Amino acid sequence: MIALISDVHGNLPALEAVLADIDALAPGARIWCLGDTVGYGASPGECLDLVRSRCEVVLAGNHDLAVSGDPRSAETVEPGLWMGGPGAGIRHALATIGDERIAWLRTLEPSRLLDNVELHHGSDRDPVWEYVRTVESATAHLQLQQRELGAVGHTHMPLLWELPPGAGAATGGLMPDGSSVVLSRGTRRVFNPGSVGQPRDRDPRSGWATLERGSLVFRRTAYDIDRARADIRAAGLPEETGERLVIGW
Repeated sequence: MIALISDVHGNLPALEAVLADIDALAPGARIWCLGDTVGYGASPGECLDLVRSRCEVVLAGNHDLAVSGDPRSAETVEPGLWMGGPGAGIRHALATIGDERIAWLRTLEPSRLLDNVELHHGSDRDPVWEYVRTVESATAHLQLQQRELGAVGHTHMPLLWELPPGAGAATGGLMPDGSSVVLSRGTRRVFNPGSVGQPRDRDPRSGWATLERGSLVFRRTAYDIDRARADIRAAGLPEETGERLVIGW
């Protein structure tokens, strides 16, 4: 079994809960992380250590690149992003994770091909910044995708998009907890497992997904949100960062 996680965003209680569920479901499962381990939350260093020790592959997300000083994270790409909660999370990570973890972040890339699955933090068209969450963006991504199956992060939503042979536009959308998809041959698909640390589909539970025997399953895990909020307050991060965890947005 392969478990896919993404967008942990420094939320240690959420990451611990998801890893516990993965271990209960399939001890020894391979784990792939699609980026943005840091940012927003109170525990970027601890989350980096867990992801680094548990995951077979780790991508760099835009927040990870910002902390590592990579120019692909520059505000010229998305003006104003590194203000408010996002900026506070980046500054907190820079102040707390230490030089060795920053050096490790600099070894990561936003894309990877593994086991014939294309992995991107953003999209095939823009691996760092594009959100694959509309028909237009999903269609553009799938037309470029060289393998039948791709996985992306960044949107913080559990999504699946499909492009059958000859189709002019992708179809798909949000995938509820427990949704199972048989990955039949011939159709290009790209999915987002959702966000571990900051879901944005109005479901506050952590989102993740599993691949096994040609099937894709979307999963959710409840975690101690009050603990995550208390950690955020203790770290001096914006109150809004904790409050949005309660509503899953």
